[in-house]
Amino acid sequence: MGGWNPEWVCLSSPGYFDARGSGIRLEYLSFVQILLDRRISGQCEGELRLLGDVRFPSGLDGRGFLRAADGSVESKLPIAGLRTIPFRSVSAFVIIEKGVLFLNDGELSGPAVSGTFSGR
Repeated sequence: MGGWNPEWVCLSSPGYFDARGSGIRLEYLSFVQILLDRRISGQCEGELRLLGDVRFPSGLDGRGFLRAADGSVESKLPIAGLRTIPFRSVSAFVIIEKGVLFLNDGELSGPAVSGTFSGR
């Protein structure tokens, strides 16, 4: 997974997951796809601290910063006619409260769509 450097990991509740990583494929972070409720791909880096049981994303709380490069994200509705949005880079501050993902100060840069985003 390249560059993965967990500081401390507890995989059973109660516990926390505190990690910094780089060069991680988003496809390997299943809890991110579950929280986003969509498929996402690309090389990821960032810092994340999660509280709870990482085996059950719907009960997680936490915060961090994620950045991804050279990937794509599935769209719920077609944006500019695209169901899958390719990107060169995407970054956001993330807050997770009881399994709900909040994205703040997000920025997307891609060949077809670029812009900023926030929301849950």
